[in-house]
Amino acid sequence: MERESFTDRLPVGERLPLPEDSLAGWATFPFEGELRVRPLQPPVLPEPDRAPRGRAL
Repeated sequence: MERESFTDRLPVGERLPLPEDSLAGWATFPFEGELRVRPLQPPVLPEPDRAPRGRAL
């Protein structure tokens, strides 16, 4: 039996639901209308650098 990796179980290409208790349900949330989460993109491994080397974020 082949071991399944974590990335094999990701719902790539699907929209994930917003949790019921997310900030979108707060009375002070500043936006109106439908709020959607964009589809999950496949992982890029290894992750690219987030800032040029030698510079802090």
